[in-house]
Amino acid sequence: GHLVTLQGDIRIESISSTPSGTLTMTGLPFAANNSGGELSDRTACAVSPAELTGSVNAICAQIDGGGVVISLYEFTGTSQASLSEHIQAGTEIVINLSYIV
Repeated sequence: GHLVTLQGDIRIESISSTPSGTLTMTGLPFAANNSGGELSDRTACAVSPAELTGSVNAICAQIDGGGVVISLYEFTGTSQASLSEHIQAGTEIVINLSYIV
């Protein structure tokens, strides 16, 4: 098939400075589909965070077509926002993600 499923538990042990920018996970085993078809680069993802700072509305994941990097964002209800600023020592992110190659 052409479907890749990843599952993992990421734990942040320490942080040396205030996080900022896009929160990414690199090193996917296969590049996401980049055929240009209507649904070619869709990602299905479930994220369960613990020990974030502040409140987070919803977490979304995105893999750009042809990419091997997962970008995690906060969805505010109307737009994307940085999730990085909510990460601290002790944060844990459980992720289950499927994408088409």
